[in-house]
Amino acid sequence: MPEPTDPLLSRPEKSPESVLSEMIGAYRISQVVFAAARLGIADLLRDQAMNSEELAQAAGADPHALHRLLVVLASVGIVREVAATRFALTPMGALLQKGQHFRDSAIMTAELFWPAYGELLHAVRTGLSGFERAFGMPIYDYLAEHPEADAAYAARMTAATSTIAAALTTSYDFSGLRTVVDVGGGRGALLGAILRAHSHLQGILFDRPSVVAGARDALEALRVGERCETVAGSFFDGLPGGDVYVLKWVISEWDDDRAAVILKNCRHGMAAGGRVLVVDPLDLPSNALFNLAMLVTWNGGRVRSPADLRTLFATAGLRVERIISTDSQFSIIEGRPT
Repeated sequence: MPEPTDPLLSRPEKSPESVLSEMIGAYRISQVVFAAARLGIADLLRDQAMNSEELAQAAGADPHALHRLLVVLASVGIVREVAATRFALTPMGALLQKGQHFRDSAIMTAELFWPAYGELLHAVRTGLSGFERAFGMPIYDYLAEHPEADAAYAARMTAATSTIAAALTTSYDFSGLRTVVDVGGGRGALLGAILRAHSHLQGILFDRPSVVAGARDALEALRVGERCETVAGSFFDGLPGGDVYVLKWVISEWDDDRAAVILKNCRHGMAAGGRVLVVDPLDLPSNALFNLAMLVTWNGGRVRSPADLRTLFATAGLRVERIISTDSQFSIIEGRPT
């Protein structure tokens, strides 16, 4: 008897025209997901199915327009139509409920990154930030003035940190060290994971005032609050003292001059025998979209090669001791004083 045929494997390969057409039109689905998140569709359907009229009234939307949106949401699996004009939530749609990082990601992508990527051509022509062109200020200045966007950004970074945290805690030997300073550490997800995995360590969480203000509860929830201090400030002005400085997704956000200042401040605060751990992607083809994001959204930063990092570290009085691969797209670049 012949082997059964997998219908996915038996499908004809898509033509270049079809693939390119899908790429060009992909923005539509992204905006559909954003609209659903902003309207709170997933929360309205949490407990029961509703028809489009009921949903429109609850969401403050036009019923006919909302029905069009719901039909598209059903076509991509976020809701399902259980009866004529009546819709229920799917497991994937539930990921857009309040408290889920995918909701924060959808909103932040549309409201922050969408306008920035609209300036991609400007960024490529000039080498300048698309975000700054779109909003008239650098991203962190904008976040400081917009608390809701700042909270969504912090939530997304916390969610993205979980995989990196697991990689770092299992890939690096923290024995013999005492104090870990997490530079630009957000709400403390990475530092909390390090402290939980290594009970002998003390921690200092360092970030912007608006960020660390919300970190204490998160650290207490991780049961590391008694071993962790929070310090607010700018890493361009100086850093608290410590044995090891962790910079996850920090150096790649900045141009060489400003990245060197951050590393120099780590070097100045470092105890004898100390080190710095830069946790960033390397300049590889698989990280091309990440590298483009540094151009469009951030502050003149870029994904760097090992040679670039050695040069950068040297300007700060550091040498690259080793580069440790992890199971994530991030590598650990260990620097020690020269």
